[in-house]
Amino acid sequence: MNSVLPSRKSLGITSNQLSWGMFAAKIWMLVSAWCSLSGWGLSLCGCLNATGYAAAFILGGAFFIVWLRRAEIPRVSGPPWKHLRILWRKRFRKPLPFLFLAAALLTLAGGILYA
Repeated sequence: MNSVLPSRKSLGITSNQLSWGMFAAKIWMLVSAWCSLSGWGLSLCGCLNATGYAAAFILGGAFFIVWLRRAEIPRVSGPPWKHLRILWRKRFRKPLPFLFLAAALLTLAGGILYA
């Protein structure tokens, strides 16, 4: 049975680069969760102002630095985006995914230009 997604081997991606991607996803999840939690906490305290957000992000930054020092950061020989060009070329070679990308970029450009 053929898979729709390209294999890791055909993209030239090693396990280190995949673990780097998982590490980046973990960071994104933690930052998103902290932003949500701090927003709810500030709302509960009635401190939805610049001072409250500054305090929340300073506290979150301190927690993030402590977590980052304790986390096992994957060691990668090159930058994690090294094979991104190959991945994008293979992913957007077909017309429908390319049209979706073009529509998304045009929507983003319109939002930035006319906001």
